[in-house]
Amino acid sequence: MSDIDSDADGLNGNDAGGQAESAADDFINGNGTGTPGDGVAATDEDDHDPELVPVFDLALTKVLNTAAPYTYGQTHNFTITVYNQGNVTATNILLNDYIPAGYTFATNNGWTGSAPTITRTIAGPLAPGASTTVSLDLTFVRIVTPTTGKSWVNYTEIADQGTMIRQVLQIRVWEVKMTMTQLGQKSLT
Repeated sequence: MSDIDSDADGLNGNDAGGQAESAADDFINGNGTGTPGDGVAATDEDDHDPELVPVFDLALTKVLNTAAPYTYGQTHNFTITVYNQGNVTATNILLNDYIPAGYTFATNNGWTGSAPTITRTIAGPLAPGASTTVSLDLTFVRIVTPTTGKSWVNYTEIADQGTMIRQVLQIRVWEVKMTMTQLGQKSLT
C-alpha cells in the first residue's frame, strides 16, 4: 500500500505543514505539497507531525523582607513569587499560607481568611516563563510556651490551579476523539 501524501525519510523538519497547534497539526488528508512548518492543513505531509505536550508546572519562592533583629509586635513583610515553569498559561492560582503560633494576621494585600490558613488568588493570566509577586504582612508575636521549634516558621503553597489542569486533560481527550474520528474508528464516549 502506498502513501500518496508522504515520503518517509527520517529527517526532522523537512515535511510540509506540521506546525504544532495549527490547523495542520494531526491533519491526515493533506496532499504533501506545502512548505515545511507552514501550518496549512490541505498541504500537510502526514509521516511526521509535531505534538505540543502541555506541561503545567508552577513553583514559588518566599522571602522575608524585614531585616533582623526582630521585636515582638513588629510587622514582617514577605514576598511570594510564583513562577510558571510550564508551557501552559495559568489563571486563578490559589495560594494558601499557613500561619504558625508566632504570628498573627490581619487582612492585607489581597489575603483573606483567618489563622491558621489564609488564602489569596492570583487571577492571572500568568504566561509560560513569566512570574508574578504578591506581598504578605504578618505580625511577629511572643508566645508563652512555643509548641515546637517551628512556632515562627511560615509556609506558603500553591493550593489549586485545578481549572487549568482539568482543561489540559479535556484537550487531550478531545484530540484523541478527533484523531479516532478522522481515522474512521469508533470515537470515545
